[in-house]
Amino acid sequence: MSDTPKHTDDRTLFSRIAEGEEWAYRELYHRYGKMLFPFLLKLTGAKHAADDLIQETMLRVWLNRDQLSDVDHPRAWIHRIASNLALNWLRRNTVHEQAVEHTFRSGTTAEEDPLSNLTVQAIRTVVQQTLDSMPPQRRLIYRMHRDQGKRTVEIAEELGISVSTVKNTLITAARTIREQVAKAGYTLPIWLLALFF
Repeated sequence: MSDTPKHTDDRTLFSRIAEGEEWAYRELYHRYGKMLFPFLLKLTGAKHAADDLIQETMLRVWLNRDQLSDVDHPRAWIHRIASNLALNWLRRNTVHEQAVEHTFRSGTTAEEDPLSNLTVQAIRTVVQQTLDSMPPQRRLIYRMHRDQGKRTVEIAEELGISVSTVKNTLITAARTIREQVAKAGYTLPIWLLALFF
């Protein structure tokens, strides 16, 4: 099939990409490139970085095309890949440290700026306390993923457990941390909270 069908849904595109049909990949790339750009630009503050992250996101879609037929929610799946790549980019580029430094230079108070040093330290304390209270294996899996940047497959192989167990553990750990941070009174966006743990 050489022509792109109109109004093709994401799951159909995923199935076609899994079969190696390049027109479906081009359509998905076009669709999600436009959708992800504003989000990634807001996160990174740099057009070239947003473009690079879109390319990396879509490359991962193509490289994992053999798994696409099993993905129930394509949009969430792609958004998660893009979010993880963006957060890794932010960590590498020390955006968090720059934001704190800017707060002090501008003379903004803790009440005026959610990235003030006091807020950052308070959130870090809540996150660390939450991690300390987690069961050892959950804490280990979370640290392997967040601190060491290991993929779920790598963690599963290293610990001798299933990939689904790793995924469920990460979801539970992240949800627990978000709940505890919210309970402590911090209402920063989820993507920003991820910078602190």
